[in-house]
Amino acid sequence: MIHHSNNPPQGPFRPINVIVPIYRGIEETRRCLESLLSSQLPEASQITLIDDCGPEPEMASLLTEFGKCACVTLLRNPQNLGFVASVNRGMTFLPTYDPLLLNADTEVPPGWAQRLQRALYATTDIGTVTPFSNNATICSYPRFCNDNELPTGMTVVQLDQLFHQTNAGHSIDIPTAVGFCMLIRRECLDEVGLFDLERFGRGYGEENDFCMRATHRGWRHVLRADTFVYHAGAVSFASEHDARVSKALAILVQRHPRYPLLVRRHVLADPAARYRHRVDLMRLGALTQPTILFVCHDLGGGVLRHVEDLAQQFEGKAQFILLRAAAGHQIEVSWCKRGEAMRLLFHRERDWQDLCAFIAAIKVLRIHFHHWLGLPEAIWKLPEQCKIPYDVTIHDYHTICPRLNLVDQGNRYCGEPDESGCDRCMARTPRVQGGIALWRDQWHSRLRGADRLLAPSRDVAIRLTRYYPDLTCTVAPHPEPITSPPAPKPPAHHNDSPLKVIAIGALAPIKGGALLEDCARDAAARDLPLRFHLIGYGWRPLSAPDNRLKVTGAYRDKDLPELIALADADIAWFPALWPETYSYTLSAAIAAGLPIAATDLGAPPERLEGRHWTWLCDWRWSAREWNDFFLYLRTRHFLTASPPKPLDAVPHATWDWSTDYLPRTPQSSIVEPKDLLAYADDHSHARLAMTERGLLAVRHGILLNGLRIRRHPALGRLIGLIPVEVQHLLRRWILGLQD
Repeated sequence: MIHHSNNPPQGPFRPINVIVPIYRGIEETRRCLESLLSSQLPEASQITLIDDCGPEPEMASLLTEFGKCACVTLLRNPQNLGFVASVNRGMTFLPTYDPLLLNADTEVPPGWAQRLQRALYATTDIGTVTPFSNNATICSYPRFCNDNELPTGMTVVQLDQLFHQTNAGHSIDIPTAVGFCMLIRRECLDEVGLFDLERFGRGYGEENDFCMRATHRGWRHVLRADTFVYHAGAVSFASEHDARVSKALAILVQRHPRYPLLVRRHVLADPAARYRHRVDLMRLGALTQPTILFVCHDLGGGVLRHVEDLAQQFEGKAQFILLRAAAGHQIEVSWCKRGEAMRLLFHRERDWQDLCAFIAAIKVLRIHFHHWLGLPEAIWKLPEQCKIPYDVTIHDYHTICPRLNLVDQGNRYCGEPDESGCDRCMARTPRVQGGIALWRDQWHSRLRGADRLLAPSRDVAIRLTRYYPDLTCTVAPHPEPITSPPAPKPPAHHNDSPLKVIAIGALAPIKGGALLEDCARDAAARDLPLRFHLIGYGWRPLSAPDNRLKVTGAYRDKDLPELIALADADIAWFPALWPETYSYTLSAAIAAGLPIAATDLGAPPERLEGRHWTWLCDWRWSAREWNDFFLYLRTRHFLTASPPKPLDAVPHATWDWSTDYLPRTPQSSIVEPKDLLAYADDHSHARLAMTERGLLAVRHGILLNGLRIRRHPALGRLIGLIPVEVQHLLRRWILGLQD
């Protein structure tokens, strides 16, 4: 339930006692107290500092200085009593005041306490009030339930002013207060009792237990949406944080079984989203950098990584908004910037005009199409409707063939037959109407309208212009931080040691997943001195006898360099059976300085030009031929430490992202931020009919059961027999991204 008060409540308020328990963190404590004393507290307010005998000798003298201020009382515990005992002492010290608990690692802005006080007295049943913060779980900004840094270039005071201007007078119900900054109504405290020292003596969970006890007695807890307080987080007990949180949660669930359900419901509903997004949009609208709209699919992978890399590279020079498909016939629009979480949802039919108006309102200067799977065809009308020029990056071959990867029914490179051959293939492809000529005519028109066509490799540009010879396609390799990779240096190899071969990534059949498994099985059958290791996973469970194939499983990109190092491999193998357009996993192997073997298809050959300890091989080889080749490498090169002749290098012109990408035209006009607030109010949550919600619930159940089946050792193989394109379409139907 959302509450809005245009006028301050009538009648007197109780005075406030700001209670600051202090253990360690001298600099954090100094900043906290300086901000507190300059924050213009309400009349008659008091500040109670509680020195809990921390480990820093200098803390006592610091608190003595602050204790000399007229409105400050310094209490010193005779020994370390812990957070809960200190707070309880503070709450009983001035029994006619409303206690306002404040961590010593916070920083408060002017007027913060008055706003919390007005929220507390808005109705007679409000027991606690919490402000927004960067580090406050369900009250966190900008990312919900995350620990955040302050937005770049903003101070605590500036951000609080933005919250105050944007969300003035607004509060929402929350299941529990967050103890870093928590104003408690004295009547609520008197009725419910102090924090539970016996169960939560060392801290964490005590405020949640208090709030649940208060809820049982009819008290409410609210988030004040127009106030922001900075919280560093875990300064006093950083090393113990995780263990103490886990223990506290177990006690909470035991004492209040409904607590997880209440929190889960709140997290799913996320009623504070609109208020976070209102501030997001005010911040976005105040920026003067050019705004570029990325259009992308929702499938993650290399396309999303490229988009995020571009946004990171040009941070501070341009703003990027990401548009992609979302469940339930919706389109998601988000702020593509590290640490940001703005996410607006537009129904692809009912809200189309709103979407176009939003794009116009944020003054998008250019649209950049990266991918369009899951999006309606109307997405291609955006440039014309909004009068905005656009670019297209070719990440796969969807503009040439609806199968995206130029593979046949056997999941191998089709060889690109003539139109009659393509038509025969299309006749077996689900949900594609008309022949290949019609398909390419439609794409020709879309590509011809682009200002720039960008391809991540020469191979992609050549293939595209073979079908559309009147188009110019610029080769623009994906920008990556590694500019001077190390020279490959194979590890020392001994006669009795097998050749260790690694593959990297999510290996579908077209990426050589089945070929990898066949090689491992052939090595076992012939007892060859070869071992295979997949850092990643297959489209189904992969295995081989005699431990010839090790599968690491899914990984995070940031962990990949360490996983490659731990694998202690002799050579990295890239067995793709389709003309890959780039490959970030190849980048990881290059960065690791590993010898590399790859198929002679797609972008890898040109990316490996001039490289030592590198081989390009016929993509049509069987598992036996590959194993024979690895045996040859082991004998001829690895055992003798004799490097092969480096691959030839072909000079070519390169695109410079830093100078060639951003539009040189300045932003056309300044955005009026207040014009954007309605979009946060109307599009922060999904607006689906009951029938759509029901269908999504059914699909979600199917998805969960499908994941369980996929993980089953035997049943997972059955899923692997389903053609990849059918799996892809089924997944999209389950997620509601196309119907």
